Amino acid sequence: MIEHMCKDCGSSFQRWNTAQTMCPKCQYNKYAKPAKPIKKMGKKAKEWASVRAKWFKDHEADMYQCYLCKKLLPVNETTLDHVIPRSNAKNYANRNDDANLKPCCWSCNSAKGSKH
Repeated sequence: MIEHMCKDCGSSFQRWNTAQTMCPKCQYNKYAKPAKPIKKMGKKAKEWASVRAKWFKDHEADMYQCYLCKKLLPVNETTLDHVIPRSNAKNYANRNDDANLKPCCWSCNSAKGSKH
């Protein structure tokens, strides 16, 4: 083994071959995948997040019932469904109104899609 200095950080390390010019720490950091940047929420996503949080705060319960299949749902499995779909509510004044939001299970919500 030969004692060498890292060309990047200057720390000493031992190596077997002469081709290695970086210490194991720098070598790992060089090839490590960079962290993905946090995706920023757009205006509509921020609005929906606040509406959703407000709905769950106003309608606080231990279990919710899906209004389509009547299945009991814990809070972490409950989604909110727009009774009048957002895509069909262009003339509807407030699509995120409490009267238009109902608790729903994920499977019913995704199956319903943009239908009434």
